[in-house]
Amino acid sequence: RAHRRTGDPEFDASRYWDSRNIKVEPAKAGRPEELQLLFETGTIETAGETNLHLTRIGAVLYWARGSNVKRTVNPTVANPTITSEDPEAGEAVTVISGLAVLGDKLYAAIGAVGIHRRAANGTWTHWSDLDCAGEKIWGIKGRIIAASGASLYVAGATTTSTLLKTLPSGQTWTDVVDGGTVILAAATDGKIYSWSDESGTLMLRGEEDFEGEVPYSLGMAQGVLFIGTGQVSTAAGKIGRLWIAEIVGLRIRNAQVIREWGSGAEALDRVPYSFLGTRDSMYFSVVEDSSETHLWRFHIATAGLSFWKTKGMLICMGEMIGYYQPDDDDD
Repeated sequence: RAHRRTGDPEFDASRYWDSRNIKVEPAKAGRPEELQLLFETGTIETAGETNLHLTRIGAVLYWARGSNVKRTVNPTVANPTITSEDPEAGEAVTVISGLAVLGDKLYAAIGAVGIHRRAANGTWTHWSDLDCAGEKIWGIKGRIIAASGASLYVAGATTTSTLLKTLPSGQTWTDVVDGGTVILAAATDGKIYSWSDESGTLMLRGEEDFEGEVPYSLGMAQGVLFIGTGQVSTAAGKIGRLWIAEIVGLRIRNAQVIREWGSGAEALDRVPYSFLGTRDSMYFSVVEDSSETHLWRFHIATAGLSFWKTKGMLICMGEMIGYYQPDDDDD
């Protein structure tokens, strides 16, 4: 465990196994665990832009690159087919700041233009007037949640968006996640806010303060809440911490730090980002140094933590999507 102070080397918090290209889990639920060697990762597309966002609908991957939306129906082949789409629907060409999915529809935040929607047939139309310039959107519990400056909204068609919360001036929203009984939203004021659905209306139920830290990323898997926080260092970097917690009575409870990355003189952003949950694990990424990012795995049943070392990556603050390729014997 991280932060466990002991002289016994068997409990050294800095000792973690490199699990690169190895998976240990049941092939199916209820079966014994198996050891599998994984495929190497490959590059689908190289881009110079930094404002990249990734999501998927079924087996189709979508990502935002500048003002365009790219998609591929065969991302696991050696040379995937990539199609480029223009989501502006005849309006101003603007850099996309976020993508979200509800059902079979894809939504794109297009700055002051608003939010545009892609139908299943591939047609893009203007959907909401909400100004999301430079902000993200999320698809949660049948709603599109969108940040607009210091304000968080349930976005609606044309002009019908509903305000959830406005932060103090200068603060922004960093992430939103479906917490089961609540919707959770993290912000740069150091708090995570929670809303519950009361007869179709979201009601603010609580806020949890992470004193001296900022919650930048949220993830939920098998009833466990994962939180990636950052504390500003003396070298203008961020000391990163991984927290786990529970949702009890519509509030965050029993939060504890699992691991810390960086030190007081940290010059890089070491925050855990890009949570991706599966039936038994939570994956996330952490910058290791100026040329390398580690993909970490937290195994929920055993609380084991291991990493998959990935070279050639520095910025890992975007989305991470699991792409499932069924085995031949899958039902």
